[in-house]
Amino acid sequence: MNYSVLEGEYCIYKQDFEDPIFPVGSGGLWSVTRSVDEISVICRKEVVPDGVRVNKGWVCLEIEGPLDFELKGVLLTFLEPLAKCGISVLTLSTFDTDYVMIRRHDEHSAFEALAAHGHKLISSA
Repeated sequence: MNYSVLEGEYCIYKQDFEDPIFPVGSGGLWSVTRSVDEISVICRKEVVPDGVRVNKGWVCLEIEGPLDFELKGVLLTFLEPLAKCGISVLTLSTFDTDYVMIRRHDEHSAFEALAAHGHKLISSA
């Protein structure tokens, strides 16, 4: 499968329930996930509000889509080689594609592992 690296550094932060969702209208990819216990926001680091619990330093890989919902194992083909190299990931999916986020310091190792499993980097920010 082909993939690209999105521009910018990404973060995940914990949003308070009473605060407005901050990155609406910001550049780049962003995602809001709400569970019974928390709200988590993934976005580019420059739009993270002050005073929130944040985890920084992520690079976002976009798997080339659109991906058919009937495809099986797409994420597995990315996650398995990364796990074998001890690379931590965050994942998210949209209607058309999947995203795999890796730590910036793991970028080189991740690209090598993915290439060894037949994945092709087609665009890097």
